[in-house]
Amino acid sequence: MLLVVLAAALVVGPVGPAWAAPVEPSPTASATTATPTPSSAPALVAPASARLTYGPNCVDGYVRVEVTAGSEAATVELTYDGAPAGDQASLDPGQTVELEGAEVDWGTSVDIAVAVTTAAGPQSPIVIGSRVRPSEADCDAVLTPPPTSPPTTTPTPGTTPPGSSAPTTAPPSTTPVPTTPPSSSGPSSTGPSTTPRPTTPSPSTSAPTTPATPSTPGSPSGPLGGSSSNGQVSPGSVVTIRGTGFTPGEQVTVTLAGAVTPLATVTADSDGAVEAVVQIPQDTDLGAAVVQLVGVQSAQTAGVDLEVAAVEVPAATGGTPWPLLAAGLGLLGVAVALASAAARRPRRDDWQAPGGAPS
Repeated sequence: MLLVVLAAALVVGPVGPAWAAPVEPSPTASATTATPTPSSAPALVAPASARLTYGPNCVDGYVRVEVTAGSEAATVELTYDGAPAGDQASLDPGQTVELEGAEVDWGTSVDIAVAVTTAAGPQSPIVIGSRVRPSEADCDAVLTPPPTSPPTTTPTPGTTPPGSSAPTTAPPSTTPVPTTPPSSSGPSSTGPSTTPRPTTPSPSTSAPTTPATPSTPGSPSGPLGGSSSNGQVSPGSVVTIRGTGFTPGEQVTVTLAGAVTPLATVTADSDGAVEAVVQIPQDTDLGAAVVQLVGVQSAQTAGVDLEVAAVEVPAATGGTPWPLLAAGLGLLGVAVALASAAARRPRRDDWQAPGGAPS
């Protein structure tokens, strides 16, 4: 009987008031409530972009820039040297607009950029770069073709001034006069021997033959070749083209391959060299291009390789940079861990002393 009572006591446990043990919260539940969901992490922001599409050039000094918004709405404005100098527009995500800036003066350099402002505030500007409008003298050299009349003014060997025709016919008419006097016994033999000598036109015929040598075209001097002041150009910019190996004094046309209208026509100097300041057409396709120099008389052709490119600079990322984002996520994880540990730790007022009295 005693053994049965002891077994029942072991199963039921001691009778009487007992203090309650602290109840620890489930680690799984606390972690799920404190840890942010992946959707709450900051999303990456795609940057805006811009590219120069026009100017400044010899036609006018206006500047046009094409701007495309990133993954968030933004307000964009064209600036020169850090100051507003053109259009302003508000863009939706992915929208594109063309901004036009104020006219740049002759021979002036400006730093072109696009200011970007989003809901988070001003962002890093999109820097296009420094651009120079050519001077008025350089543009006049491009737009005004050289005179073509001097090469055609050289006289031909057979043509003589109209006033010189009368003296050439006069000596034959005057020379027979001394032969008409009546014949005399003694001096008649000596007279005819002296008078025919002035009738020989040897001095007059030898003089016109000397100018014949300059009128004949010369041969090309030096090796044939071409070069440029800048191998990479943009549509509307000005570049200097040089060529060698042409015939001295001949006309040389400078043409962009594939175009019908020549960029310039220049005259080769005494060494057969030419130099022309030309403007790349605004509608020139981007990529490789060839400028051809062709001699009109000699048909000599020289080519100059160029690279036509437009500037396109991506903007700085409008969101938080990657190092700061990683540091922020690390601090967030530490905070979550500390919160979980504090939730699992029992507080002093949760405990009750034996007998029900607070400690």
